[in-house]
Amino acid sequence: MATIKRDDLLLVRLNPPLNGRMYGFEKGRNDIAVIAPKWVGRSLFPVSEWPLAVHVCYMLINDPELRDTLYEGEFRSVAWGEVIAFAIPLLCLSVCGKFATRRRN
Repeated sequence: MATIKRDDLLLVRLNPPLNGRMYGFEKGRNDIAVIAPKWVGRSLFPVSEWPLAVHVCYMLINDPELRDTLYEGEFRSVAWGEVIAFAIPLLCLSVCGKFATRRRN
């Protein structure tokens, strides 16, 4: 997934979902977020270091999984997080002290 400014975004499903109202959003997808490396020179493809610091972006559109490109106004950076590796095939994203998981293939 990409924006006009970068091409290193990863769409992730969150469980439990983000509370959009906590960030001031009444609409959008709270079960899906986009993450992107926080620092220049770091990568999600493949992960360049563990843990990896990332921006966590709340989705303001309803169909991000059907898109290749996101445009300004379709997402908002709401938090910083870390992608953490575990011994089992699972990635964990720590966001504001809460955890959201996604199975790795």
